[in-house]
Amino acid sequence: DCHESLDLKTQMAMARMARRVAADLPGLWAAARPQGRGDYWNKLGDADRTLDFTAGVEETLRKLRAFGLTEVIARVNGQTIYVRRAVGWTEAHGHPPGMVVHADGRRSVVAARDGYIGLIEWSPVPIPATELVGRPIPPAFE
Repeated sequence: DCHESLDLKTQMAMARMARRVAADLPGLWAAARPQGRGDYWNKLGDADRTLDFTAGVEETLRKLRAFGLTEVIARVNGQTIYVRRAVGWTEAHGHPPGMVVHADGRRSVVAARDGYIGLIEWSPVPIPATELVGRPIPPAFE
């Protein structure tokens, strides 16, 4: 699964649950009981979504899948870039992690610890949150 597939699955499950609640709100309300202890997860920050090319290819690709089209951050040639799409493969090499070893137009290949990460779709500026959700977001939620 990736960020986008999990998001769509969650939306579909939410619709099913909402229909169930709407169909029997009085009965569910009457049968309500305390939830018990919940979990709290801190909001993820830039450090959580920043690629570390000293990590392995699999870990890097996992982070890319987790953040999906919301982008990850990478430092390449001393510049910060925002990556929406990348590929990777394991391959023995002698390049230091983080070194750009190939460029083809806007696509670049960066050395990772145990292979390469191909940066396919990236930008020097982040995508505005409004583009990600398709509607304006109140400043408090950006």
